[in-house]
Amino acid sequence: MDTERYTTDELETELRRLETLKRRIAAGQIALIAEIDRRQVATIDGCRTLVDWVSARLDVPAGDAAALVTLSRRLPDLPRLAGALCDGEVGVGRAEAITRIATASTEHELITRSAMFDLSGLKRWVNRHRRIGRDAERDTDSRSFLLIQPSLDESWWAISGGVGALAGAVIERAVCERADRLPVDHAVSRAHRQALALEALCADSLDGPASEELAAGSPSITAFVDLDIAAATAGEAGAEIAAGPRIGPDALQELWCTGAVSVVGLAGQRPASASPSTRTISPAVRRFVLWRDGGCRAGGCRSRYRLQPHHVHLRSHGGGHDPDNLVTLCWFHHHVVVHRRGYRIQLRSDGSLELVAPQASRDPP
Repeated sequence: MDTERYTTDELETELRRLETLKRRIAAGQIALIAEIDRRQVATIDGCRTLVDWVSARLDVPAGDAAALVTLSRRLPDLPRLAGALCDGEVGVGRAEAITRIATASTEHELITRSAMFDLSGLKRWVNRHRRIGRDAERDTDSRSFLLIQPSLDESWWAISGGVGALAGAVIERAVCERADRLPVDHAVSRAHRQALALEALCADSLDGPASEELAAGSPSITAFVDLDIAAATAGEAGAEIAAGPRIGPDALQELWCTGAVSVVGLAGQRPASASPSTRTISPAVRRFVLWRDGGCRAGGCRSRYRLQPHHVHLRSHGGGHDPDNLVTLCWFHHHVVVHRRGYRIQLRSDGSLELVAPQASRDPP
């Protein structure tokens, strides 16, 4: 097609003509699918559902196939809507939305009113008409669940579940608001930011007890490290949390920096060493560093969420709690950027801070 010879108006007219043709073709497909459904062809061919059969035969996504199947079963009772689809007046998506609430006596009015909305607006309008009885609400509430399932080596945790409308709205709002409070990072997806936000919300709920433990100098986690295995694998094997998952060098380094871990070295399955007793930063030093820096030192960051001192010369490599070895970072830059993405802190001669991208290899703790 030589599209360059068309004017802009002609391009739009041609687009609309092709869309009308596509709608008429879809109406023909829907009629054929209705007959295929009557003959139970999908069952005869061994498909689980008619949607699966249509998706496979037409090579279309399951959502598109489901819309065609839905219309094939509802349009016989809605002749005016079926005619509008055949004439190209409405598309498959608009027709499918209307069928959710239309009856033979209301379809004409609904077709007319639907013209006031774009497709997304129409779906919202239609959903307002769908009834939710008390029994349905209570059934939804009784079916709410949350699954937290670690992999066999506990290096990955899958979270899934489902909740009712009110609980879902509360959870979504809390996670989205917390995600928006994290520093903007265009390198990560919205979904990843929301996962970090969920972790941050859970950390907030534990912050009181955890802070008390750290202030008392009693780490909340004990990690056992098989020294022989860790030495042979650069810290990538041999470490695990007491009664918990295996961890790698980054996780161990992160725990050590915050003072939330007591590390016990094993040799021959017996304790051979332990981390020093002064694992945590004293409250006075912590407050001084936070006051001195006045907020997160990462360039351009204005977040004040869970500000924490970080060791420039890593604690796992012998760095101490001297204020000159500490800089203030927000939770995101401390736990995510530094400890999980491998960036390291470098102080310039003028006292400013630089985040240095990780190298191909990382020093083991």
